[in-house]
Order: sequence, then structure tokens, then C-alpha cells
Amino acid sequence: VSSGDAFPFHVETPKFGNDDSAALCRFRDFGEGIEHDNRQCIVRMRSCKSFDRIRRGFVEDRARVVIQSCMRRFIVLSRLQNVTQAAYSMQKFAQAKLLRVYVSNLHAATLTIQAWWRGNRVRRILQEEKLKLVLAGHLMRAEKQTLQECQQAVVLLRERELRGRLKKSWQLVHVNVSVERDDVYPKGWAAGIRTVESFNPGADLSHVELGAFHTVVATSSGYVYTYGLNDRGQLSIGASSTSGLPVPVQPISGILFPIKIVQVSCGVDHTLLLDADGRVFAWGSNQHGQCGCAPRQEIVPQATEVYFAPVRGAVNPMLKRTISTLSAGAYHNAAIDDKGRVYMWGRGDHIYIRGVFSDVPLPLWITHESIVDIGPLDRVVCGLGFTYLLAKDGALYVFGQAINGQLGLGSKHRRSRIAVPIENIDERVTSISCGVHTTLAVTPSGTVYQWGVFLLWDPQSQVCVKAQSFVPMPVDLRRGGITGVAVDVKVGWWEGVILTSDGLLWAWNFFDQPSDGIFRPAVYQYILAEGQCVRAVHVVSSPLFSAVFSKLEGDKTAEKARGAAAAPSAIRTRPSVNPNWDPMAYN
Repeated sequence: VSSGDAFPFHVETPKFGNDDSAALCRFRDFGEGIEHDNRQCIVRMRSCKSFDRIRRGFVEDRARVVIQSCMRRFIVLSRLQNVTQAAYSMQKFAQAKLLRVYVSNLHAATLTIQAWWRGNRVRRILQEEKLKLVLAGHLMRAEKQTLQECQQAVVLLRERELRGRLKKSWQLVHVNVSVERDDVYPKGWAAGIRTVESFNPGADLSHVELGAFHTVVATSSGYVYTYGLNDRGQLSIGASSTSGLPVPVQPISGILFPIKIVQVSCGVDHTLLLDADGRVFAWGSNQHGQCGCAPRQEIVPQATEVYFAPVRGAVNPMLKRTISTLSAGAYHNAAIDDKGRVYMWGRGDHIYIRGVFSDVPLPLWITHESIVDIGPLDRVVCGLGFTYLLAKDGALYVFGQAINGQLGLGSKHRRSRIAVPIENIDERVTSISCGVHTTLAVTPSGTVYQWGVFLLWDPQSQVCVKAQSFVPMPVDLRRGGITGVAVDVKVGWWEGVILTSDGLLWAWNFFDQPSDGIFRPAVYQYILAEGQCVRAVHVVSSPLFSAVFSKLEGDKTAEKARGAAAAPSAIRTRPSVNPNWDPMAYN
């Protein structure tokens, strides 16, 4: 159905029943559609207007934000420029003031440092001067005590002359006190020897030995006396702390005094005694087993017999050995029996032989091949951590450890767990003496060798400084006017003492600075009474003092010895006050 070109429509007849009603319905619907579209258009137009209005608002807001940002930036830049200009202006003003403050603080710090440095230097100088004064005071008191001890030696000499026993006993020649000994020997040391002789007017001094801070004196009548410090049972008198006067050693269990004493040897805090029957007795500190008995006790309070058995730990008296000689080191000991066996006991790192790694509380038979292959032994000498073995053929062997060069094997060999021969001595050795710092040995030709630590005179500082020799060096004795041949040597704390074939005693404390590479000792002589000649010398030493003993020959023997040696009439003597004593060297 068509109603014209302007309003085309289509009518479905079955639905409405007739064409008129269908056309009317479609026309009505078409009009409503146009009206609806108009309404939608109006709504859209209104929406577009609202959108344009909103968009213009956004644009305006954005423009305002941009304008505000520009304004803020301009304001900030302006203020920053103002602040910068103000800072530049203030900097010119403050720079000078801050510089003045900095310079002022720097000047104050400089003054403070200078004041502290001056004060510290002054304090250091005061401390040094105070130390010098203290050392000078100690030196003066030590020299005074040296004079007192020497006076006691003279009194002792006169008393022996009155008793007619001058040439039968050890005669005290000289005592050199290096540190005050009042705390250990408040009554004096030589006075103790006088006391021992007063206890035994008909006996002679057969042995005098020193530990670190105790003294052991044995008489020819078979009695033993001790005095000094007793903090480790060194005196064998019980719990007493110190004894200023000699007291007899407590009787040995099972043995009645007197006994014939062959040898006495002292360590730092212990003592060994050898009798004529080859028995050994010990007392004192047993911290490292150095007494060789009572292994569970740190102190052996009285003299106790030491058993030497071929099997470690065996104490059967039927198996014990007869000892011919022994030596006590600082904390270890060594002994040789009548069969030539070597026994050692004490601190393990001081024994320092292969196979020993800990303390040895009982005598141990050393069977190492380096010792067994030596052959017959003449004597053994123990030092501070090392041991010398002198064979009967004069060969000298050493083992142990010594950082001060007393092994004599060179600077590269300061330890040895096997017995090694000392090869720097061309001849056989007839006598050897070992001290805390140095070792001396003499050959049949009279050549004296020294190695270890010794004192060397420094002419610039006018004091003695320490020097070392890791190999035996020959000592040039000709400069001191010695005409006799050296037959025996002994070592004190720093002293070296020699006995010459003409019966004279010579000694030195230090060496002069060598100009040709040869160290020459500053030799002095111990002056004896006219007509007296020395046949034996003995030196004992401790950190407190050193003492020299001698046994004298008869007048005729002395005259023959002096005539044979053509002794010079002018003899150098040692000054009573040693100007070269170095208190700092005693450490």
C-alpha cells in the first residue's frame, strides 16, 4: 500500500483487520517517532551546551593553573634571587668573621697542643730524671752494700788467719752487689757465711751455692745450712718465709747427719745435693718436677732422696744407680752415673731432647743415640733451657733451646733436640762454665772462648749495651797484662773470671768497642795478700749479687808459680766502685 512519496508506509492487513485502521496506526506511530527524535535532539543539544560549558571551565581552570604556576615560579625565582643576593652580601661579611674565628680556633688548638707537648715532654723529662735518681739511689745503696760485703770478707779472712785455716777453706775474695739485697738477706750475705763458720769453728767451707734468692752452704764436717727466701721451700726449714741467718737443713729421712757431701747445685728455687755414696737429695720447688721426687707435690719441704732407676717410675732401692756428677739448671737437671748413663728430669721444654714433650717428674734415663754415641762423659752443665755435655776427650756437645746464642751453633740454630758438637772451638775443652747470659770455656793452650750475651761499652752514651755472639769467640786477654796461661774459667751474672797458671785471678764485666773487629775485655785483677797464690776458683751469682771464692796455695808454691810466670810488679786493680755498671742491663 502506498500513500504517496511523502509518507510511505506499509500496512499488514491480517493484524488489524482492515487497511484503514492499519494506516491510521502507522501514521500515528510515525508522528510519535518524529516527536521522539525531536526530543532526543533537544536533549543532545542541551548536553552539548553543558559539555561546552564544562570544557570551557576545564580550559579556564587549566589556564588559571598555568597562570598561577607561572606566577609562583616568578615569585620563587624572585625570592631565590633575593636570597642569593642576600647570601652573597652576608658571605662577604661573614667570611672575614668566620676566617677570624677559624684562625682563632686554630691558634688556640696550636697553643693547646704546644702546651700538652711541653707538659708531656716535661713530664717525660721529670720521669726520666726521677728514674735516674731512683737508679742512682739504688746504685749508691748497692755500692754501699758491696762495700759492706767486702768488709765482711776481710773480717772473715782475719778470723780464718787467727784459726790457722786460711788455706783449707773457700776464701771469699769479692762480692759485687747489683741490686739491693735487704729484702732477701736483711743481715747481709757474707755475715751468713761468718755465722756458719761460727757454728762450725773446726770445719771448713766445702761448698757454697746460690739459687735465685737463697743460699746453700755445706761444711767439711758434713752439715748443710741454708738462708734467704723460703717462699717455695728453698731452705728446707718448713713454712718460714725468710731466714736472714743460716739455719741447718732438716735431717734427711733415714739418714743421720753428718754426711760427706761431694757436690751441691742450685736451680732457681730448688737444690740438689750429692753425697760420697752417689746418693742425690733434693728439696724446694717441684712445680715442674725439678726435685725428681714426690711428683704430686709442688713443693718438697725437706731434703728427700732421689732414686735413679733404669725403668721410669721404679723406686726400688736395689735398682738405684750411683751418681758421679750432676748439675741443676734453672728448672731442669741432669746427672751422670758411674756407668756413664745420663739422667734428666724437670721442665720438659728446658730438657728439650727428642722424645721428651712434657715435664719429667722422675729421673729419666736418656737413651737417645746422639748422647749414647758421645762416649764417656766427664761432666754435665745445665743452663736456662739447654744442657752441655763435656766428653772425656774434651769434645763439647749441646742440646736444648737458647735464643740468646748460648747454644754456640750459630744464629740460625737456636734450638736442637739432639746433642750437637760445638765445632767453632779448635781444641779440646778442659773447663766450661755457664751463666744466665753467657758461657765461657778454656782449652789446654789457655785460649778462652765466650759466647752468648755480653756487655759492650758504648763510648758515646757512656753506658754498657748488650751484644750477642752466637758462636764461640776467642777472648783477647793480652791487653790486660795477663802473662799466665788460663787454666780455669767461671761465670758470674755478667762477670767472667779466670784463674791463670801463675795463681792470679783476673776478671772482666764488659768489652771495649772493637776497632779492628776483635772484642777485648776490660780486664781487672783481684788483689790478694802478698805471697798468696790461688789454686782453685769458684763463682756464684744471682740477680742480687755475684761472689768470687778462691782456695789458696802455700807461700812456697805461690813463689814458684809467680817466678815461673814472671808476674809483673805493677798489677791493675779493680776500683771499689764500678763506674761502668749499667743498671738497665739487669733484667
